[in-house]
Amino acid sequence: MYRSMYNKNTRKMYETQILEFFENVFMRYISKDFEDLTLGIIKPDFHHWSEQMMDDITKKFGFNIEFAADFNIKTVAPFLYAEHKGRPFFPGLVKTMSSGPSKILLLRHEPVEEVVAGEVVKKLCYQLWRDAIGPKNPREGSMDTLRHRYYFLEHGTDFSFYDSGEGTNGFHGSDSLISVLLEAMKILCAMYREVDHIQLAEGITRLIENNTLQPIMLAGEIKRLIENNTRQPISCWLINTF
Repeated sequence: MYRSMYNKNTRKMYETQILEFFENVFMRYISKDFEDLTLGIIKPDFHHWSEQMMDDITKKFGFNIEFAADFNIKTVAPFLYAEHKGRPFFPGLVKTMSSGPSKILLLRHEPVEEVVAGEVVKKLCYQLWRDAIGPKNPREGSMDTLRHRYYFLEHGTDFSFYDSGEGTNGFHGSDSLISVLLEAMKILCAMYREVDHIQLAEGITRLIENNTLQPIMLAGEIKRLIENNTRQPISCWLINTF
C-alpha cells in the first residue's frame, strides 16, 4: 500500500494486518508453537506472478498460507538485507526491494522427517520452504523449484539479468528459526510506521539491534512493548475490531 492511497480505510486495513501478523508470528513463539511456521516474501519484480505462485505453494508444496498481504518494505529493505551490505549486488537488491509491493506470506507446514546419510532428520517449516524455493542462484535449481521455474517464465534461459544485480531470485526464505522471528519483527516495524506508531517501530528496532534473548523471551518483550504503547493487554489488543 502506498502513501497516496493512505486514508482512514487503509489505516484500518493496516491495523487489521498488523493484528493478524502479530497473532500468527509472535504469539506462536510465546506459546512455543513455531516449528511449523515461516516467513516468505515474493519480491517486487516477481509480484505479478504472486497469485499463480501462491497456488503452487499450496497445491504443489503443501503449505498453508496463514497470512498474505501486499506491502512495500522500502523502509526496512536495507535493514532486512543488512548481512549483504558491502557486496556488489546490495544496492541493486535494495533498489528492487523498494520498487513496489512485495507479497508478505506467513506459511505453515508440519515438520517432516527425512532420512539423510542413514539418519532420520526432522525438517522444520523454514527448511521445507527453502527447499521449495531452491538455491539462491536460480540457474542452480531444477524446474521443480520456485526460483528456477518463475525466473524461467519471466526471463527464459537468459540469466544475465540476475547476474547483473538488476533482477532478483524472486523469493525470500528465512534461514533459521531466530531469523523467522527477527525478519518478521522488521516487517512489523514497517507496518507500524505506516500507521504512525513510530515509537513502537523504534522500540522494536532497538530490540532487534540489541537483542541477546532467546526467541520466546524476545517475543515476550515485543508483547510487553506493544501493551505499554497501546495501553491495552495483548489479549484485548488482538481482538480489537477497530
